[in-house]
Amino acid sequence: MKISTITLVLSYYSYSLASSLSIIYLITVLVSISITLLCTLPLAFILNNWFNGIAFMGSGVGGMFLNSLAGKLIVTNRQHYNHKKDIS
Repeated sequence: MKISTITLVLSYYSYSLASSLSIIYLITVLVSISITLLCTLPLAFILNNWFNGIAFMGSGVGGMFLNSLAGKLIVTNRQHYNHKKDIS
Protein backbone atom coordinates (compact mmCIF):
# COMPACT_ATOMS: atom_id res chain seq x y z
CA MET A 1 0.00 0.00 0.00
CA LYS A 2 2.91 2.34 0.62
CA ILE A 3 4.20 1.85 -2.90
CA SER A 4 0.80 2.53 -4.45
CA THR A 5 0.38 5.63 -2.25
CA ILE A 6 3.74 7.02 -3.35
CA THR A 7 2.98 6.15 -6.98
CA LEU A 8 -0.39 7.90 -6.76
CA VAL A 9 1.10 11.07 -5.28
CA LEU A 10 3.89 11.17 -7.85
CA SER A 11 1.46 10.48 -10.68
CA TYR A 12 -0.79 13.36 -9.68
CA TYR A 13 2.25 15.62 -9.44
CA SER A 14 3.48 14.50 -12.84
CA TYR A 15 0.22 15.65 -14.44
CA SER A 16 1.52 19.19 -14.04
CA LEU A 17 4.73 18.27 -15.86
CA ALA A 18 3.11 16.42 -18.78
CA SER A 19 3.86 17.92 -22.15
CA SER A 20 1.94 15.66 -24.53
CA LEU A 21 -1.26 13.69 -24.67
CA SER A 22 0.53 10.34 -24.69
CA ILE A 23 2.25 11.22 -21.41
CA ILE A 24 -1.12 12.13 -19.88
CA TYR A 25 -2.48 8.74 -20.98
CA LEU A 26 0.48 6.97 -19.40
CA ILE A 27 0.03 8.89 -16.16
CA THR A 28 -3.68 8.07 -16.17
CA VAL A 29 -2.86 4.36 -16.41
CA LEU A 30 -0.54 4.72 -13.41
CA VAL A 31 -3.19 6.60 -11.45
CA SER A 32 -5.86 3.99 -12.17
CA ILE A 33 -3.57 1.11 -11.18
CA SER A 34 -2.58 2.91 -7.99
CA ILE A 35 -6.19 3.67 -7.03
CA THR A 36 -7.16 0.05 -7.68
CA LEU A 37 -4.35 -1.25 -5.49
CA LEU A 38 -4.92 1.37 -2.81
CA CYS A 39 -8.73 1.45 -2.53
CA THR A 40 -10.67 -1.17 -4.44
CA LEU A 41 -8.78 -4.36 -3.64
CA PRO A 42 -8.36 -3.78 0.12
CA LEU A 43 -12.03 -2.86 0.40
CA ALA A 44 -13.04 -6.07 -1.36
CA PHE A 45 -10.84 -8.15 0.95
CA ILE A 46 -12.11 -6.40 4.09
CA LEU A 47 -15.76 -6.81 3.14
CA ASN A 48 -15.24 -10.42 2.12
CA ASN A 49 -13.58 -11.27 5.44
CA TRP A 50 -16.01 -9.24 7.52
CA PHE A 51 -19.15 -10.84 6.11
CA ASN A 52 -17.66 -14.33 5.68
CA GLY A 53 -17.77 -14.34 1.89
CA ILE A 54 -21.40 -13.37 1.35
CA ALA A 55 -20.90 -9.63 0.73
CA PHE A 56 -20.51 -9.87 -3.06
CA MET A 57 -22.60 -12.97 -3.58
CA GLY A 58 -25.66 -11.30 -5.12
CA SER A 59 -23.94 -8.66 -7.22
CA GLY A 60 -23.69 -10.77 -10.38
CA VAL A 61 -27.22 -12.11 -10.17
CA GLY A 62 -28.67 -8.69 -9.33
CA GLY A 63 -26.83 -7.11 -12.24
CA MET A 64 -28.09 -9.79 -14.59
CA PHE A 65 -31.76 -9.30 -13.68
CA LEU A 66 -31.69 -5.53 -13.17
CA ASN A 67 -30.02 -4.86 -16.53
CA SER A 68 -32.67 -6.81 -18.43
CA LEU A 69 -35.45 -5.21 -16.36
CA ALA A 70 -34.10 -1.71 -17.00
CA GLY A 71 -33.88 -2.43 -20.73
CA LYS A 72 -37.49 -3.58 -20.85
CA LEU A 73 -38.65 -0.54 -18.86
CA ILE A 74 -36.87 1.84 -21.21
CA VAL A 75 -38.41 0.19 -24.27
CA THR A 76 -41.96 0.18 -22.85
CA ASN A 77 -41.78 3.70 -21.37
CA ARG A 78 -39.81 5.35 -24.14
CA GLN A 79 -42.08 8.39 -24.20
CA HIS A 80 -41.16 9.24 -20.60
CA TYR A 81 -37.45 9.16 -21.38
CA ASN A 82 -37.70 11.45 -24.39
CA HIS A 83 -35.53 14.53 -23.95
CA LYS A 84 -37.35 16.60 -26.57
CA LYS A 85 -40.46 17.60 -24.68
CA ASP A 86 -43.31 19.39 -26.41
CA ILE A 87 -43.45 22.77 -24.67
CA SER A 88 -46.65 24.03 -26.28
